[in-house]
Amino acid sequence: MAGARFGPLVIDPATRDLNLQAEVASSIPGGKAFRLTLYLTHDSVFPDQAQRVLARANRSIKGDSRGRVGLNASIPRHAIPGKPIHAFIELSSADLDRRGRPGPPAAGKLVVRGIDLLSSSLPAASTIEARRRSFLQFAGRSAIANELGGIHTKSTLRMPGLLASIIEVKDPRDPRLTRFMEETVLIVKALRANKNRVGPFEIYFPIANHVAAKRLLGTLLTSHPEYPAYEKAVFDFQCSWPDYKSNGDHWPRSPIREAKTIADVPGNIDNGNFRLLVTAAGYLSAQTFPRLRTTLVNPKTGEATVFERERILREMTLYLRRVYHSIATCNTWEYGAQTYLAIDFAPIHMIAEYAEDPEIRRIAVQTLDCLYSSLATSLNQGHYIHAAGRSKGEFLGTGSAIGFIGWLAFGSDRPGQGSTTPFNVYPALPGRYRVPDAIRPTLRFPYAKRERIGDGSALVATYTWQSRSFGLTNAIEARAAVRRAKDKNWDRDSFFKEAGRNKLNWIGERPGGFSPQWENSRQPYGRLRDTPNGRYYGSNPWSQVVQHQGTQIGLADVRDGYPFRKLYVSYPVQQLRARVVKSDWTLCHSGSVVFAFRSLKQPTTPAENRSGQITDYYDYRKTAWILEVAEAPKSQGRKSDAAVAEEIERFHRTLLRSKVEVSGLDDASKESPVLAYTSPISGRTLKLDAAVYPIPADGDGVPPVDYPVLATDPVEKGGPRVLQQDQRLRWFGPRGETLVDHDFRDWVR
Repeated sequence: MAGARFGPLVIDPATRDLNLQAEVASSIPGGKAFRLTLYLTHDSVFPDQAQRVLARANRSIKGDSRGRVGLNASIPRHAIPGKPIHAFIELSSADLDRRGRPGPPAAGKLVVRGIDLLSSSLPAASTIEARRRSFLQFAGRSAIANELGGIHTKSTLRMPGLLASIIEVKDPRDPRLTRFMEETVLIVKALRANKNRVGPFEIYFPIANHVAAKRLLGTLLTSHPEYPAYEKAVFDFQCSWPDYKSNGDHWPRSPIREAKTIADVPGNIDNGNFRLLVTAAGYLSAQTFPRLRTTLVNPKTGEATVFERERILREMTLYLRRVYHSIATCNTWEYGAQTYLAIDFAPIHMIAEYAEDPEIRRIAVQTLDCLYSSLATSLNQGHYIHAAGRSKGEFLGTGSAIGFIGWLAFGSDRPGQGSTTPFNVYPALPGRYRVPDAIRPTLRFPYAKRERIGDGSALVATYTWQSRSFGLTNAIEARAAVRRAKDKNWDRDSFFKEAGRNKLNWIGERPGGFSPQWENSRQPYGRLRDTPNGRYYGSNPWSQVVQHQGTQIGLADVRDGYPFRKLYVSYPVQQLRARVVKSDWTLCHSGSVVFAFRSLKQPTTPAENRSGQITDYYDYRKTAWILEVAEAPKSQGRKSDAAVAEEIERFHRTLLRSKVEVSGLDDASKESPVLAYTSPISGRTLKLDAAVYPIPADGDGVPPVDYPVLATDPVEKGGPRVLQQDQRLRWFGPRGETLVDHDFRDWVR
């Protein structure tokens, strides 16, 4: 078979993700592979030219195989809003190499039947039950579509989908129930037999699925003929985990002491997804299996440490209390992370739903209330707007995994997107936990939100201004001061590789985002240190940003010898009604928002126009910029081009009244640069000095150490307020009355 092409299929422009499913049968000798590809494009002809492809997804099919396969494609943010999207399907006898180049053609036979191209767009719904049900149906459908294939650690990511596929099982003879148990047994046995490197994800999924399935299905599950073999496989697998306190399957570098009291658990314990997953898995395993017993063997001495069920249950109870207290008093380390924060929700949900100890369940419930409080105050009409601790390049906040958790919990007038992290299956399960009515995203704008993550030198402070049609956010960290003073290699910190500190998101007919960014390295991963990072991914350690309401200023003084220094500024022109350049300001209008960007140096290369983005590059060691954002004037219906132009001109005239003072900005100068800017909109003066660390995240000058764990400050009198500080979470009503009041002090006594 040389190849075959099918299409086009016209896709709803509102769709963001597609799921292709097909029945295949293949006989392909020689170790080569055929390829199944899904292309998405605005054009109605097959995309032979790479630049005409919006997105593609490939699936390699090798050897003798038979069954269902699936693949997903996401429509990128540079797609033109409202313009039809066409899908094409290609079957090819030439697979792709690691660089995406076609290899030599394969011989053999491939039969493909019953191709379904389904959208993962989930309908807007007024109740959380309806939203959960539609997502679980989608997640279960995806599990049914994908073949098992070779088993490795990533095979466990299929397990939440397997759980979702049995939610509506009503008959023990339902083949989905048999498949759920058989594939679980295959996965957990293979992970042990193949000596895969088992980590926290792998140890969490089997027990989480087991506990949830047993509670949801009851005797439908336990009376099934294959249940004893399934239960034994899960039990044996959980017993094979050497230490439920560690983050891996290897002997820890320093032995973890036995925890007999809460004081034996480290006070500065990591509360990210690894620790949350492992401690939840240990607690649920010990609670579920009275005969649980694990043995940790020191590979150097041969010394064995036996963990009986009682010890594991006692220690996990203490660890959960300390880890959840860390979240309630310091926030989760993965603050704002679009993917990873969604993972944090999953194990806490499972403890809140299934812990038999009422005290541990209460603590888990209140910890969830803290997480949902942070999420609610980061949501602006369904859009997740927050500085990202683990950005992964996703800064728009519209289709992220944590944004989807918000869609599940709080709803939105927009459809949800089902192709999110599989961990979201667990918060979507029906259960006892309910977000308190007082914890809701606000529709009363504007308001400022301050949030603190961590403590000591690892402290991060974030400031977000939520307006009716946009959100502007910024974050700074205190550890830079310590590292810069004591460590010549402080720029190796992984925080810089993955942080997305400052960004603008706007809402309306053309939602989009804007984020001035400096290049950075992919450190600290070995030889990748001198490799440039992805766009919108990571922060340059020599840059600073400060913000007040809708105004940001940025300054960088990149150290000599650091290989990445360019400032790049990308304008998503397809999400804008207009973009014009006047007197050093680039002014933009989205229909609902006007914003203007000004660099104090000229671009060093011609503007790059690619994939719907116009990008300016500034290749200097020292750079400085200003961003002003404001609501567009109200008007009825869609504005005319003339009205948009007039509003831009009015905004420009306002900006001409601004005041800028700068010194030391020349690259040849040995003086540290200083930037001061007085906004004509707020009247506030913002100042940055590259020689001063740490700096406040906002123009009110609040030091990072004085930031609350979480607080909102509404401009409108009587607007909703939340305060999480001094080991206490409180939500206040419009008259100042207390609606939610949680005290965390007794958790670690």
